[in-house]
Amino acid sequence: MAIPISMTMTHWSVVLMVRSFLCVLFKQARKHATYAVNKAFSAKYLLLTNGLVSAGMSGSADSLVQKVCRRHNNKSTPSETSKVCTSIDGARVCRMTVTGMVLGVIAHHWYIFLDKRYTGTTLRIVMKKTLIDQLVLGPICLLTFLGLLSILEGSYYKGFKSELYKKGPEMVAVDWLVYPPAQFINFKFLPSRFRVLYDCCIAFALDIYYSHIKYER
Repeated sequence: MAIPISMTMTHWSVVLMVRSFLCVLFKQARKHATYAVNKAFSAKYLLLTNGLVSAGMSGSADSLVQKVCRRHNNKSTPSETSKVCTSIDGARVCRMTVTGMVLGVIAHHWYIFLDKRYTGTTLRIVMKKTLIDQLVLGPICLLTFLGLLSILEGSYYKGFKSELYKKGPEMVAVDWLVYPPAQFINFKFLPSRFRVLYDCCIAFALDIYYSHIKYER
């Protein structure tokens, strides 16, 4: 049965109208998204953005660890595991979130200092920045992570000392395994304003691991 030409033309007209509408919608969405990103990562709001992104990543990582732990332990009997997770510990997530925000602020100021002190993206400069970052920021972040959590948990110096001796060496080893190649990419290819965002994306996986070491062992 032949389809009338008028119906075919109407069909294609509708398709073209929908396509044009979607193109306009996409362009507007991209325009607003670009504006929002540029504003969030502008010099005026960069500190706030970095702090919030780091806080959100740390809190999300800990929530994920707790959910996985709860799911695993729901399939096990209490005798098969040393710790039973029955629900999300909101206080623990808040502590990790606060710690993440503090680390984000530290990283924000550190990268500003490092980029001003060592300018350029030559291999020598990038290698130097990567090594200095690992030797300076790495220990600072580890001590801040364990120290601030000990304070928020109320165990203070005694808890901090115990955690540092028991879990510090493993955390340092993992940090040295992951961060040097990751930071080489950071210093070589990324603009300064996106350094903390990139760092948070790498740290998200490490936060999952650190949260597991800190609370689930």
